[in-house]
Amino acid sequence: MNDDDLNELIDAFTAETSEFLQSMETHLLAMEGADLKGRQAAVKEMFRAAHSIKGAGSMLGFQNVSAAAHTLEDCFVILRDRTDLSALEPVTVSVLLQGVDILKKIATEAIQHSDVITPDQTENLEAIAQIHAQFEHQYGKPEPPPVPTVSQSPAPETLKLIFEHELPPIFNRLETELSQASEADLAKSVTALNQV
Repeated sequence: MNDDDLNELIDAFTAETSEFLQSMETHLLAMEGADLKGRQAAVKEMFRAAHSIKGAGSMLGFQNVSAAAHTLEDCFVILRDRTDLSALEPVTVSVLLQGVDILKKIATEAIQHSDVITPDQTENLEAIAQIHAQFEHQYGKPEPPPVPTVSQSPAPETLKLIFEHELPPIFNRLETELSQASEADLAKSVTALNQV
């Protein structure tokens, strides 16, 4: 690939990343006034935007951008799978807006300095990691459901709880994997689906 082709790809990445970041910001700002379905749709779109930035950054060698987008993507997974979106707190939106701003700085810095670690880049990567740590602390890690023994048959209430609380995150992950599957990474998608 010659320099012109690479510059063209970087320009396309810059434009797309800017659009994805703007989309995340717009969805976050709209979440406070949205109903539950609107909030769920917004989280899904923000996850996809972060996922797209992660993949494109990785493909072009912008590992800092990819890592930061992955961290923000994980925050959206926590928001999707471990929070009550109907009781969304404004501080959660503010923290995620900070994360989007930090990702924007990381992307700008990476493009300007060819993804070289600068002091600003290090500080920004640490800041986005702190946001993820804050989400992990605030919303906790999901606990696996207890496995019933053979002699113990689950009560109808237990089955209802499983279908209401345990399966939606699994279905969300399945939907995400299927929506992003391509022939090129079919083996990877099948492996990920087997883990669900």
